[in-house]
Amino acid sequence: MIGGGGTGADVGAVRDNGAMYVERPLPHGSAAWRSLGAAATTLPADGCLDLIVREGSVLVAGPSTRPIQTLPDGVTGSFGLRISPGLAAGIVRVGLGELSDLLLPLDAVSDRSLVNRLTGILLPFGDGPRPMAELARLVAESPDRAWAGRIVTHARARRSLGEVVAAEGTPERTLRRRVRASFGYGYGTLVRLERARSAQRLIRAGASVAEAAARAGYADQPHLTREFRRIVGATPAQFAASGA
Repeated sequence: MIGGGGTGADVGAVRDNGAMYVERPLPHGSAAWRSLGAAATTLPADGCLDLIVREGSVLVAGPSTRPIQTLPDGVTGSFGLRISPGLAAGIVRVGLGELSDLLLPLDAVSDRSLVNRLTGILLPFGDGPRPMAELARLVAESPDRAWAGRIVTHARARRSLGEVVAAEGTPERTLRRRVRASFGYGYGTLVRLERARSAQRLIRAGASVAEAAARAGYADQPHLTREFRRIVGATPAQFAASGA
């Protein structure tokens, strides 16, 4: 997420030094969020794509594979739609392979009719139940949701690409191409992101770094530390101390 201070966790409202962050869950793990008064910060990569409204403009933050440096909120704050890994390509109707870790105006990515539709849905967010229902329907209509859900399940189980090819009955080259177009990155990156997400949950729940490394599937504690630096932007100890 660029512009705002979210954590990716399921939260209602968080206030800190006058800043406010509100997140509302949507189907298939996606979420609508609003941020007001947040300072610039660093967020862990989560593999999601965000559609963001800032000062009346709609931006697309491509799928994140490295720590994200957010922008401080303007006077009116920022709000948007975080789309779970694998679902966004069917919503913005463009392959995501060239969008990872980029921040662009939505109209530089999608055609005008789609920009108008998405802008019309996003701009009223927070003004009542209708915009939330429209956001939920938008996510639920993603044509890739069943397939993407299976790929994420494979990644969480840390299955090899060969095992996924066998399970999906798809040629490896075809699978690689579809994963990159739908997620914005390769299957190996998805496995790393899901493993880091698991370790973050364990540490938040009070697990030691060594325990989190073992339970999340890292080779050892130094392996976890290296991956945290690349994906979270902090060491596991720093992450634990931050209370993120």
